[in-house]
Amino acid sequence: MQKKNQPKLDIEPRPIEVGLSWLGGVALFAALAYCLHLYPELPDRIATKFKIDGSPRSYSGKQVIFALPIIGILTWALLQYLSRHPHWYNYPFKITPDNARPHYEAGVSMMLQLNAVMSILFALITYETIHISMCECPGTMSYLGVMTMVASAAVLGLYAYRVSAIK
Repeated sequence: MQKKNQPKLDIEPRPIEVGLSWLGGVALFAALAYCLHLYPELPDRIATKFKIDGSPRSYSGKQVIFALPIIGILTWALLQYLSRHPHWYNYPFKITPDNARPHYEAGVSMMLQLNAVMSILFALITYETIHISMCECPGTMSYLGVMTMVASAAVLGLYAYRVSAIK
């Protein structure tokens, strides 16, 4: 899978990024445990789609509550694996032996930060879905969308800033 003429280097991610990424993984496993714990108490039908104001728009059987944590855990594991192989990434510029290390470091950093953002988001959506379904009250789903866009834009903006400084 290595790109032609793209050097392979071992990149050590910064501890803060590793910690954030693992925090995302813990949040997903906690969300799955929360689903398992509350599953018997959930109503037979739970909210699965939401209007812009956060109120439920459609419902499904309660077994779908496991979908997001499981998809999140699989995605988290895949992104953890990919973060160890920055030479596989598609970069918008030529990678040479001279510029590989800073580009790979920025790529690994972005991958781990996005992994943390998406994992924590999946866990929050799971918690919020359970809350809305059990109390039949409006939730904060509308804010989760805004939080996702802001956090993702911040991560991508930081990446763009870091790579713009690389010669």
